[in-house]
Amino acid sequence: MVAVDQSTAAVLLSQPAASEVGTIQQYLSSLRRSLVAEGISDDLYDALDKALGEDPDAAPGAPRRVWAVLRRRSGRAPSLTVDEATRICDRFRRATTQLVQVVPYRVSWTPTEKLHLLRVLRGQQPDLGNPVEYLPYLRRYALAILDVLDAMGDDT
Repeated sequence: MVAVDQSTAAVLLSQPAASEVGTIQQYLSSLRRSLVAEGISDDLYDALDKALGEDPDAAPGAPRRVWAVLRRRSGRAPSLTVDEATRICDRFRRATTQLVQVVPYRVSWTPTEKLHLLRVLRGQQPDLGNPVEYLPYLRRYALAILDVLDAMGDDT
């Protein structure tokens, strides 16, 4: 991140904004490429851990990505508070937006069915006061995100 003083910011903000479609598309493309370069943050993996009920400390030294793949076989249900479930839902929704924008730049083929499932899950609103409803929802959402991450490859 770059720090800008107030005088420089004032000059930059006083310049006219681009209004040409080509220029705006170029800016958008540059922003997407920068998102691709950033990769996937650890807080998404933390949210996946919580949603799927795994404890990363149970296998010391195991890489986070290995955990993400191995946790699919777990039958243990996570115990989440309503606040944790709300935070995880919000994190998954933000991740969905990022993944939908980034995946076309990271894979040679676009996994349209997997991305469609992410969009459908993002649009659903489970009752976060009812664990019987939100725990399966979070688990399905987490597994759908893991499927997209698997399609993107090991360097996410």
